[in-house]
Amino acid sequence: MVAELLGVGVREVSALVLGAPPAHAVVPREGATVSGVPIERLSQVALRRAVEGASKHAPGPVALAAAATRVTAALAGSRAALLQVAAVLQGEYGHRGMALAVPALVASGRLQSVIEIPLAGTYQADLEEL
Repeated sequence: MVAELLGVGVREVSALVLGAPPAHAVVPREGATVSGVPIERLSQVALRRAVEGASKHAPGPVALAAAATRVTAALAGSRAALLQVAAVLQGEYGHRGMALAVPALVASGRLQSVIEIPLAGTYQADLEEL
């Protein structure tokens, strides 16, 4: 939907989705991009629709299979890959013992570390409410 609104290819659009998607997704404004450029700089309408879309729709089987393939390849490799994964948090993002979608470094058969990115107040509060 965002790609269509902006007239770009689907592969150029990406979003950092934190939390427990799709029902409890937190998409930081700066985390939704087109070829690395924040969507908010290109179109406020597209950004709003991207955030609404991410929180209302579960990924389809092809998207899930593609994500599983990327994680499996990263786990098999020795070079760390930064991926969005569901991880049990150990204090990151204000949670302990809860599995949430977060960015993490994955390699050598394991999750190496969760990457905690600074979030604006409202996004941090949304994530802490989970």
